[in-house]
Amino acid sequence: MTLGRRELLQSGLVLRSKPIRGALALALLVPAFWAASAAPSRAVAAYAAAARFREVGKILVRGDNCLGASLALDANGRIIAAASSPCGGRYKDTVLVFREPARGWGHRARPVAVLSASPADPAGELGDSDGLGPYGLAISADGSTIVAGDPLGSNGGGVYVFQEPSGGWHSETQSAYLHGTGPNDTSDGQSALGGSVAVSADGSVVLGYAGGFNSQLNYGLQYGAVNVYERPAGGWGTATGAFTAQLTTPAGHAVDEPQLGAPAISPDASVIVAPAASSILVYDEAPGGWGAGGGVDAALALPGPPSVVTFSPDGDSLLASTAQSGGSDTMYLLAAGTSGWNGAGVAATLSVKVPPVSGGGAFGDHVAYSGTAIAAFSDLSSTRIFEQPASGWANASRTTQTLHPLPVSVALSSSNELVLGGGPGAASNFGPGLLIFQR
Repeated sequence: MTLGRRELLQSGLVLRSKPIRGALALALLVPAFWAASAAPSRAVAAYAAAARFREVGKILVRGDNCLGASLALDANGRIIAAASSPCGGRYKDTVLVFREPARGWGHRARPVAVLSASPADPAGELGDSDGLGPYGLAISADGSTIVAGDPLGSNGGGVYVFQEPSGGWHSETQSAYLHGTGPNDTSDGQSALGGSVAVSADGSVVLGYAGGFNSQLNYGLQYGAVNVYERPAGGWGTATGAFTAQLTTPAGHAVDEPQLGAPAISPDASVIVAPAASSILVYDEAPGGWGAGGGVDAALALPGPPSVVTFSPDGDSLLASTAQSGGSDTMYLLAAGTSGWNGAGVAATLSVKVPPVSGGGAFGDHVAYSGTAIAAFSDLSSTRIFEQPASGWANASRTTQTLHPLPVSVALSSSNELVLGGGPGAASNFGPGLLIFQR
């Protein structure tokens, strides 16, 4: 069952019985009709009868020992982009594109395209996230624009944009190479531009995260920056590579300033969000576009520092995970208010008891959000699924399904096709390749 914007806003997105204090006080940040459902009846809390996710196919590629290290899925679940970096072999430093076979994902899917950089960068690894998790790839809603980060590339990394040709995806090199040239150049050799990437629904705006950015060049201090690139009127093939705008934290780069984290962009490209300390900074596009400026419109406080943020397909809600290595096991769902994100607050809290994760990572460290379902890595043996109840996320008190394959990357389409990426050899419990689930 898919709920639209009206149902989402009417659903009463409050889970905690205890009030949230400070900047997130429910009296200020959550409409009163949400709080009215603090003690829902058993009938209200009941989940809608929904089909469970079931595995329908697996994609393996001979000679690729890292397939699934990072991946992206279009809105309809028909196009998959998957990277195989950092492994060597036949497909090193490439992105493979798969299209759903005519008879469905249950039938053998072969790559329809191999995307690569030109000129090849010996130091590069397309789609790698430089330790940020599997967020080095992004795809537009219609599957026609694929973005790959290359944080380990020469001159501080870069971002590659690939556009689908008129005859459909086939092997090609980039339409545009986006870099750090601008008023505050991130090409200082340490910026790691492309460690995380994002793209708007129509492919017109691309984000490249530079986690090592330091405008003062005080090496050892990393402030982080988000480069915003807008598609020129003539298409990405005419892009110069320079960013349109660069977003940083507003504190003037003080020594104790928190680092800006990996960003997310709303489907219509009007809002960009990024973690910073225990809050999410919200940047609004200026009336003349991102090139005309875009300042921090709001700082959404959270009980813990967010590590991952992602928008729902309609842009009305935001999922933030506070997963920290060996620590938190909580995700927060935030909903925009009638006046937008300025004044929005935590609308639901999702948590689950899981064993501590050794070797880095925690529950919610890697997440995917379709608006009506959430997939999150939970422990060393499974992936947990949260489904939106018929009465709204406010009553999502438990996981609805546990999938025992443990991936290294995850993607979820707005129509709720789920893809798990295996990545390098022993990094997952099913090896390199892609597992595809449907319901």
